[in-house]
Amino acid sequence: MMADAIEAQMHKLKLEDDIVQIALQRRGRLRLFESIDPKRTAHLVIDMQTGFMTPGAPAEIAPAVEIIPNINRISAPLRHAVAN
Repeated sequence: MMADAIEAQMHKLKLEDDIVQIALQRRGRLRLFESIDPKRTAHLVIDMQTGFMTPGAPAEIAPAVEIIPNINRISAPLRHAVAN
C-alpha cells in the first residue's frame, strides 16, 4: 500500500489501514500539508539527550539512535534555507 511506502521513508511505524482510510476520507490525502516551506518552518528536535542515545548508558533507548539520520536529513535543508 502507498501509505506503507511513505511511512517507511521516515520511520518504522505503520499506520493501520483504517486510520489511513479515515485520513483520506476527511481530507482527501494522507499528509496534512502538501509541502513545507523551509524558510517558514520551525523544526524542533526534542529529547535527543546523551543519556538516551549513548550505547550502554543506563537510560539508553537503542532504537532512538536509528532516527538520527532522519533528523539530520530533515535538518540540513532547513538550515540551508535559513542561511540563504
